[in-house]
Amino acid sequence: VPLKILISVQGGRRYLAAFDERTQKYVNHRLDYIKSVKISDKCNEFDFHRNKLAEILSNTWGVSYDKHKKTENLTMTLHIPPKEK
Repeated sequence: VPLKILISVQGGRRYLAAFDERTQKYVNHRLDYIKSVKISDKCNEFDFHRNKLAEILSNTWGVSYDKHKKTENLTMTLHIPPKEK
């Protein structure tokens, strides 16, 4: 089930974020590797999967994610010197 187009912050590659009904996992496919597509039946759970993907992506920095990994907190303190004249 196609859900969203993502762009890698590292290389600019574009990915199709999708829900794979066979494996019951959220996956990414590089757009430049997709050779063909076909239209199938309407997915009645589309809104559920789109919302679940949004939840997963809210805890990521790029296009790579694993819903089974534990979420970690990151705290940074930036010290930026004042601009010199």
